[in-house]
Amino acid sequence: MACRHHRLTPAQVRAGARSGPALVWQATVIGDVLASTGVPAWFDDDGANHTAWAWTWQHAATGQRASAGTPGYDTAYLPLDLPLDGADGPAVIDLLRDAHSTAGTGSPCPSTLTSTT
Repeated sequence: MACRHHRLTPAQVRAGARSGPALVWQATVIGDVLASTGVPAWFDDDGANHTAWAWTWQHAATGQRASAGTPGYDTAYLPLDLPLDGADGPAVIDLLRDAHSTAGTGSPCPSTLTSTT
């Protein structure tokens, strides 16, 4: 991982997760975003925590995008150095790297998040 230290986030506390490299997903009124737990933290010019859009797909005809958010489920903590759902297998970061390197080849990419609600 790029950061040796990781900050504690509210999503991590709610999930009861240990400290480590992770992404925090949050559904907002304008779309889903991901933020890193890495230290030093990355902030936008206005002082807000820097986030990346986390859209899943876009409807070709309407241009609308999907959200994983539902009532009572709008934040999740995704540890990057652990397998999905505690199963045996590669760490999430390795799955993401593989999905990135095989983009467009039809290789499956899991999309499981740890709920924090």
